[in-house]
Amino acid sequence: MIRRPKPGENEEDILRMQADFLKEKSKNENMQPSAQVVNICRTQHQTTKRTNTSCTTIRKPSKYAQSKGLTNYSEKRPRFEENKPSLVGDILEKNNDITHSKASLFDDDNVYFPKILPLVLGNIIEKNTEATIDLEYKVFPAQGFPNVVSQNPSLSTKKTKQQGDQVKKQTNSHEMLLDDSSIIIESNQHLNLPKKSYILTNKAADELHIENVKVLSGMSENEILEERKKLLQSLNPNLVDFIKSKRNQQERQCIEKEDEAMDITENKKSNRVTIKTDATPEEDSIDYGSLWENDVLSHPNIDKWLHFDSLEVDKLEWIKGIYDCKIKSNEPYEARFDFNGYLLPYTMEYTEKTKILFHHGEESHRPGYSLTELIELSRSGVPQQRVMSLNCLAGILEYYNAGTYKNIIEIPLSKLFFIIRISMDENKLIILEPALKAMRNLLYNRIDEASLDAIIGLKEGAIQPCLENDKSEIEEIELKESEIKDFHLAEIDLIAALIRTDILQRLFYILDKIKPTFNCVQYSLQILTRLARDSLETASKIVQTEHLMNAVINHFVPICSVNFMFNLTIVYNKPILAALKFLRVLTLTSKEIGEQLIKNYNILKPISKYITSGVDGTYGLKLQIESYYILSNLLQFKLGIEHAKTLCPVVITTLFKHVQGTSIFINSSVLSATHCAVVLQFIGGLINCEINMDFKAQIYPLLKDGMQKWLLHLTQLDAYTCGHLKLVCSILNCFENVLITDNIATEMLNEVLLKLSKSQGYQKLTNNLIPSSNLLSGIEDTKLHFTENLVSLGTLVIDSEKKILPTLNSVSPFPVLGSLFKLLYVLNNRTVSQSFLERKLSILTTSNKC
Repeated sequence: MIRRPKPGENEEDILRMQADFLKEKSKNENMQPSAQVVNICRTQHQTTKRTNTSCTTIRKPSKYAQSKGLTNYSEKRPRFEENKPSLVGDILEKNNDITHSKASLFDDDNVYFPKILPLVLGNIIEKNTEATIDLEYKVFPAQGFPNVVSQNPSLSTKKTKQQGDQVKKQTNSHEMLLDDSSIIIESNQHLNLPKKSYILTNKAADELHIENVKVLSGMSENEILEERKKLLQSLNPNLVDFIKSKRNQQERQCIEKEDEAMDITENKKSNRVTIKTDATPEEDSIDYGSLWENDVLSHPNIDKWLHFDSLEVDKLEWIKGIYDCKIKSNEPYEARFDFNGYLLPYTMEYTEKTKILFHHGEESHRPGYSLTELIELSRSGVPQQRVMSLNCLAGILEYYNAGTYKNIIEIPLSKLFFIIRISMDENKLIILEPALKAMRNLLYNRIDEASLDAIIGLKEGAIQPCLENDKSEIEEIELKESEIKDFHLAEIDLIAALIRTDILQRLFYILDKIKPTFNCVQYSLQILTRLARDSLETASKIVQTEHLMNAVINHFVPICSVNFMFNLTIVYNKPILAALKFLRVLTLTSKEIGEQLIKNYNILKPISKYITSGVDGTYGLKLQIESYYILSNLLQFKLGIEHAKTLCPVVITTLFKHVQGTSIFINSSVLSATHCAVVLQFIGGLINCEINMDFKAQIYPLLKDGMQKWLLHLTQLDAYTCGHLKLVCSILNCFENVLITDNIATEMLNEVLLKLSKSQGYQKLTNNLIPSSNLLSGIEDTKLHFTENLVSLGTLVIDSEKKILPTLNSVSPFPVLGSLFKLLYVLNNRTVSQSFLERKLSILTTSNKC
């Protein structure tokens, strides 16, 4: 038995098996292989064709033939040529009229199949490999499809070597017949026919133009002139003039486009691209190729790429290099900002850090985004673009409120106000947060707020300014018109326009329903704080919005301990510093609002919890400072007195700790000094409310010890800050209240004050009088930054070293000296008072001489 090949055997094994097979076959000639090739074209498959053996070659008549009475049906034959083989045999038709016999039921079922005949394949002719054809690559045509060609009929179709030579010769010589349209256009250039229609602009313009060119190409010049004359005579002269003007206009536009198009020439040796434009000689000297990141046009195989054989100027603008464009020094230009809202120069170097600022908008050679582009992006359907534009607008407004852009650029606050207010109506957190930030930066002047927070602990801190805009213009307009328009109202008063947009309802929905992140909550509370500073009417409207106030107090002023580590991820059901500041501003507004806060919202309960809670961290101290300040504000309106008396044991313990451990030296904690200052302010408020004598018996000794300690520290100061001296101001104010309400011994106080008047600490204070004076600084109103439709304190000074008013600097002596001289007035000791005045006058006289 012949062995079959197995996997892993090589060619030598196969050849050895073949030799064994041939050897066996030579011994036994009748040996047949297990498989045999059969030509199915020469063998009829008996299982698939069932024919009747008795069938004759005479064709049986069909029903149609019998109905028509045809007699020559037997002569019809299939349409095959006699000298050529047929692929399909005779198709025999079924005849239902012939009576079937019993034998036919078994031998013929009257179903016939085509008879398969031999010679399906023709003769196999060997390929002539001697005739080679050079298939040289050709550049694709501009239209993107091959030109329609027709082969020259003179070429021979024989498959010989001569055919290959002729095809190669024909290909190299480009002797090919193009389509009719290209032949006509190229062969009739002497007629000066246009390449396209200048009148028609629809889709069929090119087809109609080609047909017109065909007609004109078959006419002589005289015939064309005659036809032109006939047309001019038959047409309306006005119509002819219109056609001429339209053609001239189209021709001019085409010429301008051709002049503006760039000529790009490729230098294959250096792989660079030179761009020539109609720019200035300075711009022409720039090597734009060196600035291109993807210099695709310099690729060596560009001629083999599809559609790269034609120049598309508009697309090249997107990959063109950034070129420098100089501008005159006094020539204005449109302002552009970076992503943080900072104003950019006209041009800047293109680097890895700055390349993200260049885009394909207007003035693509300049970095940054203009206000027009930012406003357009703020209404984009792409959330990322809206977020970017709102963050940029928020940065612009922050720099504007800081006075950075004063006398440089005018910001359209009213337009930006409506853009930002509309964005605040989005419930998506990714858009809501930058929108709230932008609104906060527009309304909430952080420099003004820092200045007002700096007087916490001082007696003057209980008097807050009213930042209400003048309503007289609005009243005059309302008398003339039924209702003032929103945009006009925003031009006069931004706060009034914001109130009209139901901002209180929107802030309630954000804080109570959406429950956003910590930043969104803080921005919302800061917006409410600025609204509360506007006027008594606005503050009353806020307090009367019960669902908003309940949401703020329940979520951000809960009854809980303040001894915890602050975590930005936990926002709700934890005390928020911005919420306490909002309540502090409300309590300073009026007595009526304070009563509503106590009666309707029960703010004394969480405030007392914060004061009695032990604290270890900085955040807890800040919460307690705000809490003490809120109670002090209520005490000045004689509100919450009984509740404040319950806190006396805690207050006495706190004061004792401060007397023992708090100092006013510059290396000590400002936060601790501020905490002691608000505790002393709260004690002064209780003394004014005529508390019982038991409390006074415990608190007065601590006050005397604190007075001696801190005034002695003041006499030894070499350097100081106003933050540390808040404690001295508070103790002086507290003793002023004590002297007014009770007759106590003042010998100790007189002795300490005399030492202070002759100390270096007092000299340090008086030396800073002139540098801290607003009147003597020479600052004009033009250097102050104000906004017409939004009132501010005017604490910012443009083009100054410290950017704020002199009286607000960190070494201003006015708070301490003010509290000191008020105490001297109540003390009414001529010797002590004269000592301070003489020292002060001598220092002022020396300063004037210098």
